Amino acid sequence: MNSRIRGADGFRAIACMMVIYHHVMQRLDPAASPMLVQVIQYMGMRGEVGVSIFFVLSGCLLATPFWNAFIGHTPQPKLRTYFQNRAARILPSYYFILIFSAFLAVKIIDFKIVWSRIIAGLLLVSHFHWNTFFASELDPPLWTITLEIWSYILLPIVLFSIFWKARTVKAAAIGMGIWIVFLQSLQPLIIKFFMTDDYLKGWEWGWAGGAKLWLPYWNLASFFTQFLLGACAALYISNKKSKGTQPSKKYDFLSLAAILVAFVLIQVRLIPGVPDAITHQPYISPLYAALVAFALANVPFSTFLANFLEMRFFKRVATLSFGLYLWHYMIMQIWQVKMDDTYYYYGTMNLGRWADSTLLVILLTWVFAEISWKFLEAPILRKSRANIEKRERNQLPSL
Repeated sequence: MNSRIRGADGFRAIACMMVIYHHVMQRLDPAASPMLVQVIQYMGMRGEVGVSIFFVLSGCLLATPFWNAFIGHTPQPKLRTYFQNRAARILPSYYFILIFSAFLAVKIIDFKIVWSRIIAGLLLVSHFHWNTFFASELDPPLWTITLEIWSYILLPIVLFSIFWKARTVKAAAIGMGIWIVFLQSLQPLIIKFFMTDDYLKGWEWGWAGGAKLWLPYWNLASFFTQFLLGACAALYISNKKSKGTQPSKKYDFLSLAAILVAFVLIQVRLIPGVPDAITHQPYISPLYAALVAFALANVPFSTFLANFLEMRFFKRVATLSFGLYLWHYMIMQIWQVKMDDTYYYYGTMNLGRWADSTLLVILLTWVFAEISWKFLEAPILRKSRANIEKRERNQLPSL
């Protein structure tokens, strides 16, 4: 069964653009902007939910080969291959940007390195403590990477625990539901027993102070829930494909309805950078993530929407998305220090000046993402795939 999911590239591209949209809008002072710009900025500040889309999408894409094998009664993907693919895709670029940002922070911006953060980032455990949560002060969005890597590690444990007993799609779905309920039941316990103290707590105390506000709400159980909701979408997609489901406008309607509800939900309920008042989790999780997963599950069987999300522009952004995500904030930080000292949180009062700085930041980000893809990411991926293919050929029985 084909593991490709129509429309997935569009979701990845939109998630990436939402995160960048969110960060550049932070630089504009809303009080000095016209009403229309304030409305656009209001929506942009809620673009942080692009992170949630990334987690849902990753869970869907990575679980798909396992569900295809489960439903098709074929051998499961080799875990060695699974982990090698993930390591080749994530670790080289992540380690490079982590070390490079530390170097630039010292040489260009005169930041002081906190070695515990760098080491925690290198060991992929930075998200477990507020003092190391932002492993790079020059590139704070790296916080999501270690959470996603741990989701990669945990996914096979969840899936194989389900495969051990489940024999039907219904049983597998129940198993996924049990895991999600379990993770959600951990939330009040995590918040109760791991709450940070009030000393130097708040964004006015820098990134560590901000991390104290986020933790323990921004925890692995919450983000892995979002990841598993994507895996649920993958189960739905694999089951539909196995039955030969054909594209239909009803799936356009289902996807668009979920997208609309998700959009309204974040506009009326989300407070950027603050856990939800009811779920006590970021990005109104798991409600928003569930809506994204529902939309993603139905898109492959849609007509118009799937074709729209398969546009060439979305595909290119999706290809470069990892580089765009890794580079954009660091470039913004350097731009603020070296080129425009008003380009900080709610700092730029002149709309034209903000637009000029933002355009140049985006162009530079695109250039660095292209370079990263051509000279770092793509060569490593090609080499890794060649290594996997060679190993699999050597394992074939001789005739």
